[in-house]
Amino acid sequence: MPELKIIKIEGEPVDSTVVDHPSEMERKIRAGGNRWRIVVELTWDVTAEDITPRWMGDTDEDFANRAWYRIRESLNAIIGKGRPFAHWHLIKRAHRCLELD
Repeated sequence: MPELKIIKIEGEPVDSTVVDHPSEMERKIRAGGNRWRIVVELTWDVTAEDITPRWMGDTDEDFANRAWYRIRESLNAIIGKGRPFAHWHLIKRAHRCLELD
């Protein structure tokens, strides 16, 4: 059987949290509120089925919002609750954007 040699490397770690046990680190994260977010921008097209007027004075944004509700189930299927995201939030209603593909 090969001999096991244990060595000690002298010095202090740069960040003392690095040496925390994983369960202790998890406790610290949860104590601070374990919810994280990023902002993602999605783009979609308004199609003919979205531009049927429903109310007097419908605007382009109304049609874009209807298109959003049309594609919402597809978005839920990709990133819906429990897959692995807790929630998704709509930060800003539909507005025009310029894409330079």
